[in-house]
Amino acid sequence: TWVITTEERRKRDTPQLFMVNSHNQVSRIAKRLARVARPERRLQATLGLVGYELIGERFFRFQDPELGIDQVFEVGRLIRESAGSFTLEAVSVEAEDFAF
Repeated sequence: TWVITTEERRKRDTPQLFMVNSHNQVSRIAKRLARVARPERRLQATLGLVGYELIGERFFRFQDPELGIDQVFEVGRLIRESAGSFTLEAVSVEAEDFAF
């Protein structure tokens, strides 16, 4: 069990984690899955040619002064729809999400 905050309603999940042979590894995976399930922000976008720059990247910084967003996101899914067109799904991350 991994608890992010005690104030929120509990959300129970039982991920199928086969081939994991240590308690430490399971704890790290559980923490990451819990953080991804409750990010501060979720980003879904249709991208043009900039999508090519995200291929193979795990993290990127999104800045939009009009919305007041300057945050790091983790790529969840990047799908090439056609030449020069991508669909992106990402969640916001913080450095402490990975500290253990």
